[in-house]
Amino acid sequence: MRIQQLPVDVANQIAAGEVVERPASIVKELLENALDAKATQIAVDIGCGGLNHIKISDNGMGILAEDLPLAIAPHATSKISCLNDLYSITSMGFRGEALASIASVSRLSISSKPPKQAHAMRWESNTLVPCARNQGTTVDVRDIFYNAPVRKKFLKPERIEFQAIDTVLRRFALAAPEIAIQFSHNGKLLLNLMPAVDEAGRMQRIQKILGKSFLDQSIHLDSEINGISLEGFISNVDYQRSQVDKLWIYLNGRIIKDKLLNNAIRQAYEEYLYAGRHPSCLLYLNIAANQVDVNVHPTKHEVRFQQPRLIHDFISSQIAAVLKKSTNQAIPAISLAAPAATYVRESLIFPVIEKDDRLLKQSGAERWYILDPAHAIILVDEKPYLVHGSALQKQNLKRQLLQSNLPLPARPLLVPVKYTVESDRFTKIAEAKELLEHAGIQLVFLSESEIMISSIPLMLPDLNIKQFLDLFCTDCPSSFSEMVDYLMSAYEFSLSFTSDEMKQELFFYLKNQLMESGDLSGIATHLSEQRCRDLLHA
Repeated sequence: MRIQQLPVDVANQIAAGEVVERPASIVKELLENALDAKATQIAVDIGCGGLNHIKISDNGMGILAEDLPLAIAPHATSKISCLNDLYSITSMGFRGEALASIASVSRLSISSKPPKQAHAMRWESNTLVPCARNQGTTVDVRDIFYNAPVRKKFLKPERIEFQAIDTVLRRFALAAPEIAIQFSHNGKLLLNLMPAVDEAGRMQRIQKILGKSFLDQSIHLDSEINGISLEGFISNVDYQRSQVDKLWIYLNGRIIKDKLLNNAIRQAYEEYLYAGRHPSCLLYLNIAANQVDVNVHPTKHEVRFQQPRLIHDFISSQIAAVLKKSTNQAIPAISLAAPAATYVRESLIFPVIEKDDRLLKQSGAERWYILDPAHAIILVDEKPYLVHGSALQKQNLKRQLLQSNLPLPARPLLVPVKYTVESDRFTKIAEAKELLEHAGIQLVFLSESEIMISSIPLMLPDLNIKQFLDLFCTDCPSSFSEMVDYLMSAYEFSLSFTSDEMKQELFFYLKNQLMESGDLSGIATHLSEQRCRDLLHA
């Protein structure tokens, strides 16, 4: 379909809004245009965090020479042609506002070559001139907000604007894993993603973008009911974050941030999350185009479902079912080589503590009955609780770390650990060296792609330092409190190797939690006598 001016009634139906808020907004709009043009290769080149220039090139279908001037006209698009098209949108763009909005606040040039056009043409300063390029389109944006000084004043520093663009690009990379993507900043290639031609390639891209730790601690989900499909990866109950920044949801291939969907995910995780903690997910939701209205917000991040309750309950129930299955697999399959427990109706007594009633008052360590490396039953005030050992230990350690004076005492490593850093993440680690040292992690930079870790926090002898750095490089926390969450995610704990002293410490921490708030979400569950008996004799 040729680019054409939209009819007035269609244009009036389109919610006009502020499309270009910052450089990252421009990158998002141009990436969506490239995707709509059937591109298989996209190169993004920015300068000074996008404040100086943004150039995006693709190998898509291109724009005819005679359509180039119309491409920057308001409400001119090749995506829709009549009012009914708004109710079944399948393309990323459809308003015909992006290029017009960008051109109004910057110096814009477009060069393009469709497959059947003899040579490429460039539109710049209301002039069409021949140029050299292969099939596809290049949009070059310079001097953003040069004619809007007030708006330019509110832009963030280069580093912040760069991070916003980096996030947009990484989100887009998972929306279209079949597209090869290159990303350069100030002339330096930071990201070079090959197209994912199979499932293995897709997994590699997910690992590259979200980190190995997410993939290792996630559960695959794939379900379809009545024409609604949900596929992707959700974090297991142990992988919890302090920020709601890793809920990546795609609706029919479109990046969205929807409160309804976020609430559905949160509801599914409700019984597993600690206070102030959040899950992570990478989900692809697909429904019929006529069942959702994407013409709600200028950025197209928010949508309106025709049957919101149906969508909400579908997502929540599917995630909850997968989580329940994963947690059930972790607990009931228990083989205990232990004598049968003696039960009385008035009070539940474990054989390990029956031999000396004074232990009920004196030793927290003796109140443990370990089921497997991750779970135990603990008797608190004569009541049994099923405890998730790792969650309990991590919550206790987090409290201690946040109350500690900085820098934390360091534990030198007998054999220093070498860690390979991707070029786009090396700068992040270099900038955060002081923050890492506050946590007792000493670094030595061997080259621009390799560092050596010579110490870890004394309090965390079982820290998986490579897993921690994978997490750290992905998000680069800006404060010690944020870093503690990453330390906890990478801390390895097993009840099988827990000393009596540690058991006693954790027992009293659990008891204090019961006395102070009564909130044991995510770390322990009160057991009925029957449930306790079932677990002990499973």
